[in-house]
Amino acid sequence: MYIIVGEQRASVLRDTHTVLSLEKIVHEGTEDRAYCVIPSEVVNFMEIPQLEQHVGLHEQFVAEYEKENYQYCRDAAEHLYGKFGGELDTFYDEILKRIS
Repeated sequence: MYIIVGEQRASVLRDTHTVLSLEKIVHEGTEDRAYCVIPSEVVNFMEIPQLEQHVGLHEQFVAEYEKENYQYCRDAAEHLYGKFGGELDTFYDEILKRIS
């Protein structure tokens, strides 16, 4: 997984890569969002038909975390573990640790 900062950078890559929101950070004195770019080779071939659904669930996970809807995050994380080749499992672990 690769980490990038900024919507502009993320939007350039969205047409050719799976780009997922992470959390808001302060970068160069400005609040911005971090994103991860998932290399295509780590996505399980059998997962491709559900990829759009998994991306949507992940994005909702991040949105609900920001709204402090922690129960949603706990429930969604169970379905997100192992997706995206497991690349985001440590992200979900960290968020769940914060909200415990």
